Amino acid sequence: MVQQPIHLTAPITGGGSPYTYSWSDGTSVVGTTSPLSVIAPVGTTTYTVTVTDACLNTATATVAVVANVVPVVTVSGNAPVCGSGSLTLTASGATSYAWSPATGLNFTIQQQ
Repeated sequence: MVQQPIHLTAPITGGGSPYTYSWSDGTSVVGTTSPLSVIAPVGTTTYTVTVTDACLNTATATVAVVANVVPVVTVSGNAPVCGSGSLTLTASGATSYAWSPATGLNFTIQQQ
């Protein structure tokens, strides 16, 4: 499974520049820039950003990021068909399936 990065941004209104950023994932500081790019974890992670302006005023915001695992789907079937026979294909790795193209298929969607 390849995890894709997510980009978190903390837009600023008010205060005085320059601004500093401190992003936390609940256990440690994970960055000091905005936007922040992180590899999305599996499950839910809550990120908190604290922004400090030139006058040492601070503002804090929190966001929960939900990253779902992309299923790895495999398809298996029996021997090749010559002529007008039939073939059974079985998919595994997900909770539902849709076969395409549907022309000539007996079942295009079937859950087990």
